[in-house]
Amino acid sequence: MINTLKTFCFLLGMLISFTSFGQGPEIPAIKERVVAFMELTNNKKYSEAFEYTYPRMFELVPKDQLVDVMKSMDQNGLSLVIINPVITSYSEPLVEGTEKFVRIEYTADLKVNIATGSMFDTPAACDAIQGQFFSIYGKENVKWNKDEKRYDIVAKKAMLAIQPEGGQWYIVEIRPDQMDLMKALFSETVIKKFIAVE
Repeated sequence: MINTLKTFCFLLGMLISFTSFGQGPEIPAIKERVVAFMELTNNKKYSEAFEYTYPRMFELVPKDQLVDVMKSMDQNGLSLVIINPVITSYSEPLVEGTEKFVRIEYTADLKVNIATGSMFDTPAACDAIQGQFFSIYGKENVKWNKDEKRYDIVAKKAMLAIQPEGGQWYIVEIRPDQMDLMKALFSETVIKKFIAVE
């Protein structure tokens, strides 16, 4: 259950620390893609939502596996709703090869509900979930609502938006705590400019 929970927490973060790099203008095409991704996630249309994820991710973890993890969490009593997503900044674009990269920072309110009597409705599971959320979002941004059996999270996160030449924008969460994954996805130049700055 802990490995599945870690995968869920990674995906949760991917669905959503401020730095001092140059501020770029709003890019409506990125905003549209991020909002669509979050709406599909809220509607539990995970296969469609993952169409907005950087395709190189699926070379490391098959899309079907990610979809199955999200569906399994729902079926086993852990569900997510993203509320009030706001992109707070865009970096200046970086072009590398045939791809363009833009770091976006955002805030969102996350509601993670635990169904009564589910496998996650135990003290051990709640402790594990809470520990993961503290690690990802910071203890001060995670509140447990005991009456509602819900975690209320203020997410302040960053994503990379990637546009292949002439293509759509794709997104992936920036996770400095998972640097092996970041190195598998991105070049050293991209990591130094957008990821290692956290």
